[in-house]
Amino acid sequence: MLTPIARMLERYQAEKEDSDVSAFYGLMFLGELVTKIIVCTLVSGITDDRDRSRFSLLRELVRADGIGDWATYMDAALVGPSSQYLRSDFKGLQRELLTRVGRDEWQHEAIFKLSRR
Repeated sequence: MLTPIARMLERYQAEKEDSDVSAFYGLMFLGELVTKIIVCTLVSGITDDRDRSRFSLLRELVRADGIGDWATYMDAALVGPSSQYLRSDFKGLQRELLTRVGRDEWQHEAIFKLSRR
């Protein structure tokens, strides 16, 4: 496991014992960290092109002021014009993030159980 994620999980465990509000914010920070790692990974897989797609995504990420901006740029990296410059070894990650899952898949079951709470 990546060190930042492990440390954030440790932080969440400590905050969970403190209060529910602290645990909530700990989970929010953990989700933000994972989202940003995924976006950075995707952008790192975009090769340089004549239109400088990767550079423009990186420039916008540096200026991003919220997690919504990061989600927008993840979408741009996955299905936008810059996705055609994604290296072949990143295509599996792209496919995994874009594939719709059926009701019999574990991902669907996990989201269903989370949304019931």
